[in-house]
Amino acid sequence: MKAQCPLCNDALYLNSSCTLCEGTRVVDRDLYDRFYALAQKLRNETQIPHQYFEIDSLVLYNVSLSGDPDRFQEYAVYKRREDGNITKVESITVNAPSTRVSTLAGLLMSINKQPLSDFTDQIRAYRDQLTAEEFEAFKKRFAFFAAAY
Repeated sequence: MKAQCPLCNDALYLNSSCTLCEGTRVVDRDLYDRFYALAQKLRNETQIPHQYFEIDSLVLYNVSLSGDPDRFQEYAVYKRREDGNITKVESITVNAPSTRVSTLAGLLMSINKQPLSDFTDQIRAYRDQLTAEEFEAFKKRFAFFAAAY
C-alpha cells in the first residue's frame, strides 16, 4: 500500500530531487505510518533526558537538557551500520513551531533511506560513534535512569 511522499507534498520542503521517493511522489504506507507515529510522539510529547527510540536503521537520542515542553527538544540521529555499531549523522529539533509532523516523519524516513556514506561530512569525532556493545550497555543504564526519574 502506498502513501503520498511527505516531503514532496510539503510546501516548506522545496526539493526537486527528493531522495525519499526518488520522484515517484509515493512511499510505502506501513513504513510511513511507523515513522509518522514516532514523529507525532516526538513533536507532541516531551521526553525525559536521554530517552532514545529505535526505528528501522535509526536511533534517536534525546540530547535536550530539559524536559520543559516550552523549550526546544533536540535529538541526535544515529544510523545503524551492518555490524550493529551506530554513528551520529544528524541533529534535529523535533518541536519547533514550524515543524509539521508529516515533515518530521519524511525527514526521518529520508535519513533512514540514505546510505551512511552520504553523511561522511557530518561524522566528525569518535564520540559520534558507538559500538553495538556500548549501545547495549547504554540501554541497560538508561533503564535504571528512567525507573528512577
